[in-house]
This record gives sequence, C-alpha cells and structure tokens, in this order.
Amino acid sequence: MHYDSKETGKRIGQLRMLKGLTQEEFAEKVNLSPNTIAKIECGLRNASMDLLIQMSMLFDVSIDFLLLGKTDEDFRKEMREEIDQGIENIDVMVTKLLEKREELLQMRKEYE
Repeated sequence: MHYDSKETGKRIGQLRMLKGLTQEEFAEKVNLSPNTIAKIECGLRNASMDLLIQMSMLFDVSIDFLLLGKTDEDFRKEMREEIDQGIENIDVMVTKLLEKREELLQMRKEYE
C-alpha cells in the first residue's frame, strides 16, 4: 500500500459527497477556498496535516483511511500479523534457551 494523491483526493471527494456537502460548503467548513478543495480532490495538491486531522474528525474516518484507504479491519489484520510474528519469534527464542539450558545441565553433570 502506498500514498497516491489522486486516490486520496477521490476518497476525500466521496466522503464530502456522502456528507452532502458541495465543494463550496466543505471549503467554508475547513477555511479554504473551493479552488483549493478542487485541487485536493483531483490530486493536484496535498492536504496539510492539520487539514487531514480536520477531515478525519469531520468525516469520522482515520487519517490512514484518508491517505491510504486502510480500513480499521486492515489495521486489525496488520496488528494480528505483527502480534503473531512476535509470538513466533518468542517461541523460537524460548526453544533455543531451553536447548541451551539442557546443554548447561549436561555440562554441570560432567563436573559433579
């Protein structure tokens, strides 16, 4: 997944329309000119971080969704994958530690 200003602009335009706002009404709500909103929706201009935060709150979506189209389910899936990978890494380390423990116990027996 990567940032694409045209796709971001499309999502912003769709969210604006779902809210029933014209570009002019939306521009007024976020203190920008309708021309600036049109450029953002066409992908010719990027929204500032402040504007992204404003839009995120206005549209009730995450900034990840605005920028990348990632839904909450995408985020949950990524988090589950990271957690599963972390668990797997711990399991490997525990196995190695237990093997090392057994080696040391065997060595200790040799010196008794």
